[in-house]
Amino acid sequence: MKFRILVLINAAAVAVSLSTVNYYFQHSWYYVFITFLVTIITSFIVFYYLIEKYVYSKIKLIYKLIHNLKLGRDLRDALGEHTSADPINDVEAEVKEWAKQKKTEIDELRKQEKFRRDFLSNISHEFKTPLFAIQGYIEALQDDDFEDKEMAQLFLAKAAKNVDRLSYLIKDLDEISKLESGEIPINLTRFKINDLIKEVFESMEVKARQHNIKLIFKQKYDEPILVNADREKIRQVLVNLIDNSFK
Repeated sequence: MKFRILVLINAAAVAVSLSTVNYYFQHSWYYVFITFLVTIITSFIVFYYLIEKYVYSKIKLIYKLIHNLKLGRDLRDALGEHTSADPINDVEAEVKEWAKQKKTEIDELRKQEKFRRDFLSNISHEFKTPLFAIQGYIEALQDDDFEDKEMAQLFLAKAAKNVDRLSYLIKDLDEISKLESGEIPINLTRFKINDLIKEVFESMEVKARQHNIKLIFKQKYDEPILVNADREKIRQVLVNLIDNSFK
């Protein structure tokens, strides 16, 4: 409807212009009326045909393409070809909405990319801590030649805990794909959070010494405190908190 009104306005403008010129030369309202009538009908038909064929049909095609791309193939097939009564205004609205949606998606991808870089950087850094600790314990055992059995048992236990820490870090690498897919399983278990905190302290002793910091677990908290949570997620939280406190 708006398309025809637009064509009619243009045809009327041409008709008025020609009728004015005709009146200037003829000074006859009869010929002015005839000129206006013939011109507006002729102009309307010509404009309608030209705009419909070379402009309006192209806009409708663009609108259909944008609309179908937004809907997706499956939904498009279910709804059939979409048509619009006013594709000119609708295509403007669709393009603005689409641009806004794409900007949101791009911003989200940038956030995910930043998270991925930070995550990999942190994982790489976290790998070094247990590796250096294991290396230190092994070198100490080699230098001592297992003469101090008690110390050897202690170092082997700590090395084993750092090996466990490495296995946890390897599992953490899967978190990127899980976060991006929105599938992050929560494995609830009942455990002593005191023991977990002590494990985290031991795993971060080397890094703490690099910052001239000593990690101390107060004896009054030695009484077992049972919690129901995801042990590895809580470990990640504790590591992040302590690491941030170092910084």
